[in-house]
Amino acid sequence: MAGCAGVFNSDVRVALFQGSRGGALQDDSSVADARVDLQVDRVGQEGAHTQGQPAHVHQRGTGFIREVQGSLERYKVHQRGTRFIREVQGPSERHRVHHRGTGFIIEIVLKRREEINKKPFESKQNGTKDLSQRRRPLVDRIIEIADQSNNFNDEDIIQEVCTFMLAGQESVATAVTFTLFLLAKHPDVLSRVLDEVDAVLGELPDVPTLVALRKLCYTEQCIKEALRLYPSVPIVARTLSEDVPMGKVTLPKGCQVIITPYATHRIPHIYPDPEKFDPDRFLPENMRGRHPYAYIPFSAGPRICIGYKFAMLEMKMLLGEILRKYHVTTIPGKEELRIKYRITIRASGGVWLQFTPRAAQVL
Repeated sequence: MAGCAGVFNSDVRVALFQGSRGGALQDDSSVADARVDLQVDRVGQEGAHTQGQPAHVHQRGTGFIREVQGSLERYKVHQRGTRFIREVQGPSERHRVHHRGTGFIIEIVLKRREEINKKPFESKQNGTKDLSQRRRPLVDRIIEIADQSNNFNDEDIIQEVCTFMLAGQESVATAVTFTLFLLAKHPDVLSRVLDEVDAVLGELPDVPTLVALRKLCYTEQCIKEALRLYPSVPIVARTLSEDVPMGKVTLPKGCQVIITPYATHRIPHIYPDPEKFDPDRFLPENMRGRHPYAYIPFSAGPRICIGYKFAMLEMKMLLGEILRKYHVTTIPGKEELRIKYRITIRASGGVWLQFTPRAAQVL
């Protein structure tokens, strides 16, 4: 995570607010660009950024994610759910997807495999520690599993990495964008977050530590409340593994059900005044006794998002780094959102925010 923090800290000046001194940011595309580099660093290797690289490199690193969220693909994703990841790598689609973005991931996988195969020999010759004794990116561990299993090949590796990139990038960027919007609409809450960010991160160097991120308790409450109001994934589909009694009816095993966190997070007897942005809902004493499935922005149970803890750390890091450098406000005439469902929740016309450098901070 420390390495990923370093990646973001450089990219926040390269892309996120490039040319935005006192300017406006629409939607989450710039947040997503910074988030892509966090993913590339985590999946591939430290320093493997896409921003600041030639245009075709950055486009290949982000284009795949953008295209599967474009208007043409959204309907397919909505209809086919998680099967989309497998289908876009089927024979009929492979060539097209390879040139749109998967080729970028293939390059990461092949390069890491080559380095892994070469590293033990170099370590033996030089007397240095091998790859297993230092911080390793996710793809190394996936390759290691593949090498130890006859049922896991290079195509499986690419599928897993694509899933990680697609599932982790857009959801975090969306959550950060809506959190910033809600903070901008509620200056009193924003003021408390800024006080916490300044107290915890103000004296630190560019790279926040895990210990520091865990101290951002009120910031985490704000993220959780933003995810309650605007869950990144507003619809979850599941197939019942057994009969489920529900009132006077029984939903049969094998039935497909749709769960809508956007609606369940607004049940009044669980969340009084449900449209109000109130981070104190997530104080420990206010959460006590609340049903564990009353809050499901990352799903729940055995199918819960495998990376939700990592995602929360990323969101706290992104928000902390943005807010200790910039003051965020809404744009006149753009204070209300019209929500629409896609793979992730979106705002029709985008989310508009004004970012002004904080005079007290050294950028």
